[in-house]
Amino acid sequence: MINYVKVFGAVILSDVLVDTDGHSNQALAGSPGGQVGSTESGLGMLSHLTGALGGGAGDLAVLVQRVKEGGGGTTGTVELQTQSGGNAGGNNGGVVGELLLGDNAGDGLGLGNLLANAISIHRTDQDEPITMTDAQSNHARHLLEAMFNASATQQNELKVDFDSLSEEFPVLSEEDIAYIREQSARRGESGGSIEVQTGLEQQTYILSALSVNTASEAAESYLKQLAKTLGISPELQEQIHTELGLALLERPTLGGSPV
Repeated sequence: MINYVKVFGAVILSDVLVDTDGHSNQALAGSPGGQVGSTESGLGMLSHLTGALGGGAGDLAVLVQRVKEGGGGTTGTVELQTQSGGNAGGNNGGVVGELLLGDNAGDGLGLGNLLANAISIHRTDQDEPITMTDAQSNHARHLLEAMFNASATQQNELKVDFDSLSEEFPVLSEEDIAYIREQSARRGESGGSIEVQTGLEQQTYILSALSVNTASEAAESYLKQLAKTLGISPELQEQIHTELGLALLERPTLGGSPV
């Protein structure tokens, strides 16, 4: 059986879905995500999420502690540092930060809760057992479907070393690896329909945007359509990209002015 929480953590940490050498080439200068960097920090997509917490979360142990406090779940120790040199201070009050550190409406489906468990389960120094509910597994599955669906819009073949992936994330089963292999092999698709749970619209968009190279015209077109489908306004879309340190998407113009 596929463990979607484990797969989610591995995909987030490895950044295997993007068809470039990392997001750093598309980061916005001066943006939180841009300061943290990308795969160069060794944290993949997570670097953009930590950047959205206010110039970098500093120590990942602090990040995991904070998202667990905000999103519920158990408290564990994760001894891994980002290379952002950022502060370990509070949330910058943005959309992404609120999703990571908010109270998650008490439904157990907060991004912070899922992210904390998905990261911790891959740490060899994790002493406390990680409890994963069926609801959380379903939550991870929905987000993974959105991430792979977005990544499939890119034309270039992903260069994933699955032997190294297995070594780096030994808790992944052969079935987990097979799932990643199958889904990441999808290329050049226009993007099929995905099932989005009510309340996960912003999470779905954020993880989709982190799963593509926004310099790709196909990926840009997909993200624009996805935002419309999810009811995310161009203004909110721009805010999310800015907080994550991703390049802004071109907005339609009318008479020379954005519409």
